[in-house]
Amino acid sequence: MESVLSEVVAVEDLLRFEKKYNAELSGGTVSKGTQFEYAWCLVRSKYNDDIRKGIVLLEDLVPRGCKEEQRDYVFYLAVANYRLKEYEQALKYIRGLLKTEPTNTQALELEKLIDKAMQKGEPPPPPPEIQAPSQPCPPLSQPGPSASL
Repeated sequence: MESVLSEVVAVEDLLRFEKKYNAELSGGTVSKGTQFEYAWCLVRSKYNDDIRKGIVLLEDLVPRGCKEEQRDYVFYLAVANYRLKEYEQALKYIRGLLKTEPTNTQALELEKLIDKAMQKGEPPPPPPEIQAPSQPCPPLSQPGPSASL
C-alpha cells in the first residue's frame, strides 16, 4: 500500500496520457477510460496542482461510472487526498468504499494509514460528499483496488 501512496508517475507517461486526453477533448468527447488513465497519472504526480487536477477528473467520473469503475475512482480519490494531506477527505472516500466492499484489503489498509496520519495532528479540511454506486459493469482494463488483493 505504501508504494501506491508514494509512487511517482514517469514524466513520459504523464505527457503521453495528457496528449491522449487532450486529443479526445479537442475531438469533443473524452472516454471514461482515457479520463481515468490521465487522472490516475495526475494523482501520482509529485506536484500538488497535478494531484488536484486528477481529483477534479475523478470526481467528474464517479457519477458516470458503474459500480466497479466507481470503486476505482473513489479509491484513487482517497489516495489523491492522502497525498495532499487532506486526510478527512481521504477517510470519507475510503469509508464510502468500505461501505460497499467491507473486505477490500487495499481499502482497509489505506484506512489504517489515513487514521495513523490523522493521529499525527494534521489539520483536516471539510470532507466532500460521496455518491453511492449505481449499476454493475464489465471489468476494467486499468488496474484498480480489487477486493482479492
